Amino acid sequence: MVSIPTLHLNGSSGDTLLDNAHDAVRDLDVLIDGLRMHPPHARDFYVQGEGAYRSARAEHEARIAALTAILAEYREIKSGIRRQLAARMRAA
Repeated sequence: MVSIPTLHLNGSSGDTLLDNAHDAVRDLDVLIDGLRMHPPHARDFYVQGEGAYRSARAEHEARIAALTAILAEYREIKSGIRRQLAARMRAA
């Protein structure tokens, strides 16, 4: 469950909240794409013995999975803010 900010008069503007969530989504997308393009290479681990590369690769994939989960949360936040902004437009 992700906490979605509530749009109200004493809080940040909906546009500001939406821009911040959009920026977070964009930046996480770029970060995840960059990490996927630069995985560990076996040549950098073979001297450490059997299994070192597999461990490094698993750790790399786990980091990407963690960031992907955070990305999904920010997409949910962005969607929640958009729903509130759309409801305001319908009510206006």
